[in-house]
Formats: sequence, C-alpha cells, structure tokens
Amino acid sequence: MDGELSKLLSIQILLQPGKGYSMVYDGLQNNLIYPSILVDDRVATAPIDRWLRIGGTMELSGHSERVLPKRVMSIYNAFKKYYPKMNLPLPNAEKAWYGYRPVSPDGLPYIGRHSKYSNLTFAGGHAMMGVSCATGTGLLLNELIQHKPTSIDVKAFSPERF
Repeated sequence: MDGELSKLLSIQILLQPGKGYSMVYDGLQNNLIYPSILVDDRVATAPIDRWLRIGGTMELSGHSERVLPKRVMSIYNAFKKYYPKMNLPLPNAEKAWYGYRPVSPDGLPYIGRHSKYSNLTFAGGHAMMGVSCATGTGLLLNELIQHKPTSIDVKAFSPERF
C-alpha cells in the first residue's frame, strides 16, 4: 500500500522495496527456445525470437537508483553456469534495468481484510512470487470480497499481523 494512502487511512502496513535487476540481449543468432528459472541462483530467462531477458536477485536497499555492477554480474555468471556454450557478451551495468517488488518483513504476502475498514481488502507484498501466486491470490481475494469461506486459512497473511 502506498505510504501516503496508509497514512491517510491511519493504518500501518510494513513493506519495503526489493530491487530486481535484468538485462536484455537483442539480435541473438542462437537463442534459448524455452524460458527457464535457474532456481538455485534465483535467475530467470525469457527468450522471444532473437531477444533474451535475463533477470533476478533481490536487493533490499530502499528506493535507490543506484545499480550495483556486482548484482548484474552475479545474474550473468549464474546464466553462464547453466548455459556455458551461449556466447553472451558481458553486461553493461549502466544498461541494466531494475524494478521494485513489495516485500513484507516475514516474506509472506498480505492477503485479507483490515478490521478498521469493511471495504478494504489487501492482496500484495508477494516479493518475487507475485506472478506465480497470482491465481491463488486471486481466488482468495474473490472469496474474501464475496464473504465466502476461503480455500485455505489466511490468518498467516493478515494485513494486521505486525
């Protein structure tokens, strides 16, 4: 939840930005065919024709426009470990893209109603798992909004747990 909005509502939701990095390679002659998730190194690949995006990492440094070259290189090195025969040039840290993911203190998302407002329902703070958890979160949100029993117990995801 936006800091300004939570102040306006007089509620506290603990979130911090987790910065993820990615690099794009264009014009590859021999690209990957399928996307992949390099689980041990927390890196993902997304090939489209002759274009390849490689991304990963989770940097907890607040809102900072600074790109850390060592983070960019760790993503590149992880990729080279899994795909050593792919001829990718070293990345230029100045051209690396970054984006923020909302991270809660315990790593769990906020899913549920807030007791202060009957019309306020949370679904966020999924960190690196937002897209992966979207379907399940959407189901729970639908159940909560319709005042139906939830498919799973959502107490652990309470927006008031801190």
